[in-house]
Amino acid sequence: MNTTQRIILRTMFRELANSTVDGVSGVWAVHSPRPGPTVGITIMTHGNEPSGLAAYHYFRYVYQLEKRLRKGTVYFVLNNPRAAHKYFSVKSEEGRKRARFIDVNMNRLPNNTFGSKNDRRYEVRRARTLRKMWKRFQYALDIHSTGQPTKPMIIKLARSGSRLISRFPIATIISNIDAVQAGKPASYFYGEREAAVYGIEVGGHEVGRSLSRAITCTKAFLASLKLISEPLPRHTQNQIEYKVFGSVWFANESYELVRAMKNFERGYKGQLIARGNG
Repeated sequence: MNTTQRIILRTMFRELANSTVDGVSGVWAVHSPRPGPTVGITIMTHGNEPSGLAAYHYFRYVYQLEKRLRKGTVYFVLNNPRAAHKYFSVKSEEGRKRARFIDVNMNRLPNNTFGSKNDRRYEVRRARTLRKMWKRFQYALDIHSTGQPTKPMIIKLARSGSRLISRFPIATIISNIDAVQAGKPASYFYGEREAAVYGIEVGGHEVGRSLSRAITCTKAFLASLKLISEPLPRHTQNQIEYKVFGSVWFANESYELVRAMKNFERGYKGQLIARGNG
């Protein structure tokens, strides 16, 4: 990511953070006079993942979505503005890494996020504020990036099909992780748990290609829903779906991996992967 890109993203963050729709800050909405689906594009669910701001900039100022939306409604939502503000306020790389969240990972929200009023953690309170926006979504794309080098991935919620992501320039699909992880991702609550929802890991947090991939996938998503008149990208690769059926939990925080494991590395019964007290 070069200096110009960084400046644009910071400017877009400030603009979107100050945009308000129906009393909710951090939201920009585009409405077509023609009826159609309601789509959410959510960005910076983690404060140190700025790629989604490139999609916001593109569709607001380059593509000019307000003039070209064919039908329905599109919401761009800044999910975690306080963590995003922390990210753009520090200069060191280590400081930006620590800007992932304030109190709780927004992709590990408690199941009763909207039921208990005693939980005052920032991300839980922000989720409650966003609920009236999230519940409108019929379809949604949640844009993420990764801290370690890896190929881009699509994260498909258990309830979602594959048609809308078939033209994404991403070969790897991870599905069903929301059914087995600890806590729920913010996107689990979209559409009152009924929306077709997809996450994308577009690449490294501060890699230029991550910005362009966020734009390309958002464009393909809206085109697949026929909200914009754009030719769908030609399908150029076979997608492989990895379905998650289970997970391993350490007994407590004393546990550490015996070595760093590679993405998609095979594991075997009886293999030692971590040591700790317990």
